[in-house]
Amino acid sequence: QLNTRGRLSGADLVATAESLAEFHGSAGKGLTQPDTGLRVDRIAALADQLAVLLPHLEQRAKAVAQKLSHWLSQQAQVAQPVHGDFYDKQAIINNGKVRLIDLDAACLGNPLLDLGSFIAHLERLQGNHVLSASKLEMQKNTLVTAYEKLTGSEHTDHHNRYTALSLFGLIHHPFRDWTPDWPGQTEVLLERVESLLVS
Repeated sequence: QLNTRGRLSGADLVATAESLAEFHGSAGKGLTQPDTGLRVDRIAALADQLAVLLPHLEQRAKAVAQKLSHWLSQQAQVAQPVHGDFYDKQAIINNGKVRLIDLDAACLGNPLLDLGSFIAHLERLQGNHVLSASKLEMQKNTLVTAYEKLTGSEHTDHHNRYTALSLFGLIHHPFRDWTPDWPGQTEVLLERVESLLVS
């Protein structure tokens, strides 16, 4: 049974955290680690694209890209298996068990990339008026708390940065999806990235 986006139950979120933690702890045979320089180039390219689509946001987009790139280049290399494009639609729920799908972007990296990606997609749903702020917080806190309990890790101070990184990667989605008022929604996403970078 494929879940409906933004509507995972608390139990489903805990099961998703279990499946994700298990994947992060696997051997990761055959996976490689993307070059940080390529990630930085992609961030810059997204800022350039946004400058073309919405010129009045150019300075803000490039300032965000510079902050993200600097932060990312300072992070220690972690080589654990990560999904690479993780959000709630990538989890199939069946009788309380979760299987991860669409592993074509799987690579080696920091597990916080997957948690940040999950939260960023929830932020996108909220920006698109599909998910309320309270439900976003509930889903985020349930998944992260369960994951940290399972792995014995706590990285609260880094969650916002990884969420900002993933959310900036979605900055072109309102335009790509022909979302009504895509310029306004794009600016909402950019504002949220900015706020995450200073929190």
